[in-house]
Amino acid sequence: MLVTIALGIAHAIVDASTVTAIFRSTHLSQVAPEAVYGVVLAYDVVAFGSQVLLGWCTDRFASPRLATLLGITLTSLSLLACSSNLVATLVCASLGNALFHLGAGANVLRGGLERAAPAGVFVAPGALGLAFGIYYGAQANRGPLWPLWLLSLLALGGLLCVRFAPLAPVTHKPERAPLHAARSTHLAIGLLLVSIMVRSLVGMSAARGYARSELLLLGIPGAAFLGKSLGGFIADRLGWIEASVFALLASMPLLGSAPPALWLLLGLFLFQMTMPVTLTAVARLLPHRLATAFGWTCLALIIGAFPTMIPFGKPLCERGLLSLWILIGTVCVFFGLRLLGVQRRRFGLRMLPSTTDYWPLP
Repeated sequence: MLVTIALGIAHAIVDASTVTAIFRSTHLSQVAPEAVYGVVLAYDVVAFGSQVLLGWCTDRFASPRLATLLGITLTSLSLLACSSNLVATLVCASLGNALFHLGAGANVLRGGLERAAPAGVFVAPGALGLAFGIYYGAQANRGPLWPLWLLSLLALGGLLCVRFAPLAPVTHKPERAPLHAARSTHLAIGLLLVSIMVRSLVGMSAARGYARSELLLLGIPGAAFLGKSLGGFIADRLGWIEASVFALLASMPLLGSAPPALWLLLGLFLFQMTMPVTLTAVARLLPHRLATAFGWTCLALIIGAFPTMIPFGKPLCERGLLSLWILIGTVCVFFGLRLLGVQRRRFGLRMLPSTTDYWPLP
């Protein structure tokens, strides 16, 4: 768990640095306000959309450590380039973010797929790093870049000393999986990815219509951090299905009815609790392709967020539809976990024998 915590802290540094570099570079390059949106959108699409391909490469060459270190190196370079070259900053920041996510995420998942807590501990600090990067990078007079660059170098040096988890041994690997097992696995992955798309769509739409305030500026990333970091521990204790279904259904009236800001934050906390479960569940369905599994979840995030980024997607983000999306996400999580082999059992996680343990996808 200490390595996971260290990677989580590095995750916050990487997200803060790359987002700061992107926003600061658009400011220093005097990009027109209407073009800033395009730069940020390009960063999001490359950083999250490229992770399936980069994850495949990471798995193919068994190099999560290399991907992690290369990701932090590119992050440092993005901070150096942001004052002179917007394109170089965009490339280094987006690819650096993607490679770090894949390498570090695969290492965390290598530690074991029976518990969801490590995934939450690793991913959660990213919400704080993202919020800091948006604030710190928005204006050049908010502070120098060298502290972030120094933190990136310290993270790089620290992770050079960290021993990454070894690849889990494959006990049995036939040439071809049975057709029924492959279909069941594909369906479970599809359902879980849809639930992640819903989480992204609702999470980015829930605060629309609220007045900008310090409570929400600090509370929204704080709620995401707490929900993701604690959600895995709660799910491991009470059961993945019980915790996920309860959290989603409990968040429905809070996010679908424009409540007071404090209740909105409680709803976001509950809603984000499913993140460690869905990530670990997808990885368990692809146990020998952990970086690729992480990449699929990130691709689902950007697909779910896309309607919130374009004018044509506004009807999908209306407050009246959020409860429906949450209900769809709940159904997908329930049946996806059931196909995975998770039993409904209170006070502990119990797995049914999973075909993916013995029949990895070809």
